[in-house]
Amino acid sequence: MSHLLGSRTIQILTLTLAGLVLLFPVSAVAQEQVMNPAKAPKGVEKIELKELWRVGGYDDEEVLFGVITDIIADRNGNFYMLDSQLNEVQVYSPAGAYQRTIGREGEGPGEIRMAFNIVLLPKGNIGVLQAFPSKIVALTHAGDPADDYQLASGEDESGFKMLFLARNAGENLAVVYALTQPSESGFSHRNVASLFDSEGGYERQLHSQDASLNAADAVFAEKEWDVLRNRWTSGSNGRVYSAVNFGEYNINVWNPDGKLSHVIHREYSQHKRTAEQSERVLEIYEGFTRQIPFPNIKYKIEPNWNPIQTINALDDGTLWVQT
Repeated sequence: MSHLLGSRTIQILTLTLAGLVLLFPVSAVAQEQVMNPAKAPKGVEKIELKELWRVGGYDDEEVLFGVITDIIADRNGNFYMLDSQLNEVQVYSPAGAYQRTIGREGEGPGEIRMAFNIVLLPKGNIGVLQAFPSKIVALTHAGDPADDYQLASGEDESGFKMLFLARNAGENLAVVYALTQPSESGFSHRNVASLFDSEGGYERQLHSQDASLNAADAVFAEKEWDVLRNRWTSGSNGRVYSAVNFGEYNINVWNPDGKLSHVIHREYSQHKRTAEQSERVLEIYEGFTRQIPFPNIKYKIEPNWNPIQTINALDDGTLWVQT
């Protein structure tokens, strides 16, 4: 699935699978460490994309998109496209026919502001992640307001909370969020990946990562401030998968009870960034820190690309990895 934001065109594509480029047996009996070789045991297959339908673009006068930031599909194949600029969700049939628009900008029931992520909630409703105030706004498939998905607060939780992403994990919801707290010398930041039950309670924390900035000597290290976001996913079996170590080809696999099941490794040769690529990464982080009132922030950019960019778990038990 691909969405081209520059031309405001949405393309829905399907894969004709002759084989798998990367195939991991994620449903196998749990092992402490799973080692995979650099060379694919079943060889490398070229996979052709087939476009099913498209909407929007400069020539489409009937469809208006602002900025599409997330797309999900339900079990019936209907697509839900979150427009973060218009703060609404457009619904399309499996054949690409426009169905309806749900949600709207505001602060009342079923209304959203600063939306950036969408998820199918454990009870079947549509959940829209709102940046601030940080919460998951719930809508029925018809667009009616539902009870918002309230996340339980951890015992050691303090500071400003911001949701990043959420994914359905069987009967649970996997959520990545951040806690930011001021300190005497600057502020601290903790990225957290957790599992919540269908009611939003009983948090089972899977992984956390701490970072900080000192006002007197601010150093923004890419490896330290890297967030999980695209490098984690969940499966219909309730398991959660995440590449938590920047610079390493390791994927942690957690069971639905929140316990670490095993770690998948693969022999992998690092890919060095060119000078132009490193400069582009620096520009991104400079934009990210532009609102931080610390003088002369220094940046520590990694010389190599992170081996894992995205991971996706399919219902057939395979785990797809984009390097």
